[in-house]
Amino acid sequence: MIAIQMSPLARLFANIKAEMVANGTPFADSAAEAAFRTWLQAAWLDSGCTQDFLCLSQPASSTTIRLDVRTASSAHRTNVWWGDGTTGSYTTGPSADTALTRTYAAGALRPVVVVGKLTKLYVAGAYNCTFGGRISTARSLTSLSLSGSLLTVSGSITGMSLTSLSL
Repeated sequence: MIAIQMSPLARLFANIKAEMVANGTPFADSAAEAAFRTWLQAAWLDSGCTQDFLCLSQPASSTTIRLDVRTASSAHRTNVWWGDGTTGSYTTGPSADTALTRTYAAGALRPVVVVGKLTKLYVAGAYNCTFGGRISTARSLTSLSLSGSLLTVSGSITGMSLTSLSL
């Protein structure tokens, strides 16, 4: 049997695509997938070639999403695919929270993908955010704080080095 090695970028794409399917937000068509691949290559490089990501789903009942994040260093950026054709690249660092925010014109089920070495993830129901997804793909997390009845996240925290957990 011949073992085929995937490049780190190809492995990241495959993992994100699998999460999008699991969240019920697969690519609409091959053009959307091609656009995402192009974005992912730039985002992966910009984020320090990390395999860490969050793949969330923004449901049709909500028009706002906000995540406050920190990273271990400001050497690399955190990148977001907002699922509506827009993207963001954010300077993040260890000393202050950075708000990753998007308000949509209308509600629709969308994939939201965050690529970066997040050490802190804070989401409060006060932001009127509703989203779902797994947190176990953001392996660099050391601080996790989720509050509010509108959030649905899953995934194991086994293997993470959490020093702060608030649910």
